[in-house]
Amino acid sequence: MRIIEPQRKNKTKLSLKLIVFVFVIIGTITLFSVIIFENKDKKNGVVSTNSQSSKVDTNTVLGNKAKIQQYSNQQFKDIYESTAFPNTKELLKPPEITGIVSIDNQIQNEAEKRGYKLRSIADLPIAKTSTNDDLQQKAVAPWEEMKNVAKQDGITLKILAGFRSVEQQRALFINELNKYGFSTTSTVNNNQAINKALNRVAPPGYSRHHTGYTIDISCPNEPNYIFEKSTCFAWLSKNNYENTKKFGWIPSYPKGADMQGPEPEPWEYVWVGL
Repeated sequence: MRIIEPQRKNKTKLSLKLIVFVFVIIGTITLFSVIIFENKDKKNGVVSTNSQSSKVDTNTVLGNKAKIQQYSNQQFKDIYESTAFPNTKELLKPPEITGIVSIDNQIQNEAEKRGYKLRSIADLPIAKTSTNDDLQQKAVAPWEEMKNVAKQDGITLKILAGFRSVEQQRALFINELNKYGFSTTSTVNNNQAINKALNRVAPPGYSRHHTGYTIDISCPNEPNYIFEKSTCFAWLSKNNYENTKKFGWIPSYPKGADMQGPEPEPWEYVWVGL
């Protein structure tokens, strides 16, 4: 009987070793699987939380960030300048303004000293809002959504201006020059006229409206020249423009940022798709 007992012990030892070996193999395979899938997830934009992997929703992350992130006025400007606007094409050279090369060069040089930059222009045709305003397709829904939420809060927002062509911007700028006594024959008041016009209006080719992602907002029954004191502006700018950032809009020319071009324009907003 004793002869058999050692054999049983050996079998038991072998069984235990086999079990341990199997567990080691399984553990090794599991470990390598985790490492492989983690690396694959990282490449595919997936993060792991509490051992459960879930794909990062870029829109959700940026959307939440847009609701809570506080920006300085300079940061708003930097966001705009770093945004690539789809469905636009680059203007390769400044367009004609007055038709007189020396005067046009003077206007363009002075504009660029103030921070105006040559802007891209929308590839036409572009979309229409529910009120028939010209706007890039990607910006239409965010505008309609923001407008509807404002309405629920008792605020009526309307687009005063959306996309503008180079020709439309030229007419606006020339009209602004003429207000201050600009003349193509007598240049006595031209320097003053150019400086005053540049305070308010971008020269053709330099307007952010060319992209089709920029809007001027009006507040019905409240004069636009005091827009900063309007109920619309109070709603738009509340808590560091939280109500606009929710929908991807930021102030186009915020007060306090340097080298923007014109004076701050509290009525102008640009969709950057935060």
